[in-house]
Amino acid sequence: MIPPFSALCNKTIASYLHAPQDILQHTLLRSYDINEWSLWFNQAQEMAHCSHTASITFDSTALMMEAAINGHGIALASPFMFQEKIAQGQIVQPFDIYLNKGGYWLTRLDIKKQTPAQIAFKSWLLKQAHQLNNE
Repeated sequence: MIPPFSALCNKTIASYLHAPQDILQHTLLRSYDINEWSLWFNQAQEMAHCSHTASITFDSTALMMEAAINGHGIALASPFMFQEKIAQGQIVQPFDIYLNKGGYWLTRLDIKKQTPAQIAFKSWLLKQAHQLNNE
């Protein structure tokens, strides 16, 4: 499972956010998925018109988070992935609202025999996923 996404921003911007709707007064930082903020607002049970809000699209989550840290807007990203930056106070999660964007698949060709490296990787990956789900 992909860790759930939530709004993340620096402390200065967070000080202006009292309700999810307040996010619309700031630039929305997002990935290539143009619907993700609308989906997050649906999860927050807010009727929001994100299409009229300024946004910046990133193809790198790391760059998007640097923009959020530097006060350029509010990112929609996984707090789990950025727990270190949250612990350091560089970024905050102003609302306890999450968007689950789905999952990943591990695939291979059935016509080819699995290599020892593929078997080891699959085993490691499943172990990591199990540990995450039990935290």
